Amino acid sequence: MWRRANGRERMSRATLFRATVLGVALCLLTGCTPLDNTGGNNNNNGNNNNGQPSPTVLSGVVTRSGGTSATVDGAVVQITPVGTAVAAVATSATTRDGGQFIFEDAPEGTFDLVVTPPGSESLRGETVTVSTIAENTTSVVIRLVDASVTVTSITISPGDTTVGLGKSQQFSATVVSSSGETLQPTWSTTGSIGTITSTGLFTAVAAGSGQVRATLGGVVASVDIQVPDCVLEVRNERDQNPSGGLFRAASRVEGGAGSVELIVSLVDPSAGRDLIARLGGTITKELGLIDGVVATVPASAVSTIENDRAVRYVSLNSKVSVRDQDTPWGIDQIDAERAWGGSENASHVVATGVTGKGVKVAVIDTGIDATHPDLVVAGGVNILNPDAASPAWQDDNGHGTRVAGIIGARDNNVGVVGVAPECELYAVKVLDMSGSGSVADVVEGIEWCINNGMQVINMSLGVTTYESVLKDACDRAYDDGQGAIVVGAAGNAGQDTYTAWPGNFASVISVAGTDAADNRCSFSMQGAAVELAAPGKAILTTNLGGTYAEEDGTSFSAPHVAGAAALVLSTGRYSSAERVRQHLRDTAIDLGALGRDQAFGYGRIDCHAAVTDQSCSDRAAN
Repeated sequence: MWRRANGRERMSRATLFRATVLGVALCLLTGCTPLDNTGGNNNNNGNNNNGQPSPTVLSGVVTRSGGTSATVDGAVVQITPVGTAVAAVATSATTRDGGQFIFEDAPEGTFDLVVTPPGSESLRGETVTVSTIAENTTSVVIRLVDASVTVTSITISPGDTTVGLGKSQQFSATVVSSSGETLQPTWSTTGSIGTITSTGLFTAVAAGSGQVRATLGGVVASVDIQVPDCVLEVRNERDQNPSGGLFRAASRVEGGAGSVELIVSLVDPSAGRDLIARLGGTITKELGLIDGVVATVPASAVSTIENDRAVRYVSLNSKVSVRDQDTPWGIDQIDAERAWGGSENASHVVATGVTGKGVKVAVIDTGIDATHPDLVVAGGVNILNPDAASPAWQDDNGHGTRVAGIIGARDNNVGVVGVAPECELYAVKVLDMSGSGSVADVVEGIEWCINNGMQVINMSLGVTTYESVLKDACDRAYDDGQGAIVVGAAGNAGQDTYTAWPGNFASVISVAGTDAADNRCSFSMQGAAVELAAPGKAILTTNLGGTYAEEDGTSFSAPHVAGAAALVLSTGRYSSAERVRQHLRDTAIDLGALGRDQAFGYGRIDCHAAVTDQSCSDRAAN
């Protein structure tokens, strides 16, 4: 059962806001050394302080391998060509001051470093193949072994692999030698595709092909690396079930009296309908999307229905409600205004801006207020009452109107402006005036979205249990990355005890909430399902009756991501939901722990980066 947190709208502030913005458009406000951190840039743009291109620098250190590790001064390091001759440079250097060497103007490309230890040291010489990258500093730690030690083999794990541009992969090496001690090899890369640290952490910095190599005692092991412009990872998302189990419908009504409302997915529609009728049930709704029905049946009949071979699965028609907690701002924070306004702090759309134009965005919620001056609704449906007076999808709660304003409030010189101010908004009313509805109604709303070509679906709502019927509907909508982009709220503390469905499904982008300082909002749920984060605290947006309200909650984080998806789609550069979803992940600003984490996912969305960076694109721009 869903619980709705007590909502609190700050109407006095909203009234003040309306007076303030009359006739004026409002834009919502908003040390490692080179040897330890190989491959770091001199600066972010590859230029020196005078604005001139930075030289290609190769630096490093020569040290012993193993437990008696110590740096080696007096070793000669010489650059020699591999294949095509490299440019003429100072080709040798001698290590000093702790085994260090540097080539200030190294050649770009792949070549060998031949290391000759000083005569005073009983060490084997070494040859290491490395690649430098133009206008970057490449560093390498070259390890030598005692002349008496023979290296038998080196094994690298993992093997041949693909690493996405900008992504990292940790490699490890097992060295077998005559000494039996634990020895560390020299790590290097070829192909000018990336950098690698002395501990084997590879980072892809340029698309192409190359190798990661481990070298020691004259033995070389290598694995092939492919770095494409885009690696689609979203197919690897998994359904999350933080509650720890799937609940059989019969176990949830066991011993109950009276009747219950079920969603029944049918393997054999004819036999299944006959079964329901024979057990005294009544079918009240057809759900074509899941080949099923909604039926009211005696509680005592649930187990029999659930175990019949004509039935795929049975779910209770659980109640759903909006993901509203207490009481939006985030347009500036996610740089949406730089996407459609062309500059920081822009308050109006420019002719060359990316605005979401032509992209169909469905708000599955309480409806949208058709009378609000900031909102233009292209169409919609009322699942609860298809025969309601026009517009049937009129909002009688406010939540859907507040969500819609964040996604697509128009640039009209008054009020607020949304993330994608020229997208096409569609209202799919599945929740009543109290913000409540049923799983069956949400599934029917998703089916309407599929049948009417919605490209983005926002669901700031959910249920606290794993419902197979809702999973099927979301999966059908996403269609293995070839359908719609489906966005859901992660959930709010006080409503939920873990991240909520539908956000826990692999087909749905689960969105957590952040504040103006890019901290996780205290109310935002955490979990493995969290994929992206977006502003969710004190968000100013549209409200019923042409007013405005300030709201908190992951309900209002999710539409920031839905709007960002509409912006990216409107560039025309992406052929599928899968590519847009990956691109939003790749261009997000990483927050919290390095990489994906359970508080922020891949990070907080960045609309400007998402519409200017062309990774993952597979079409010519509009």
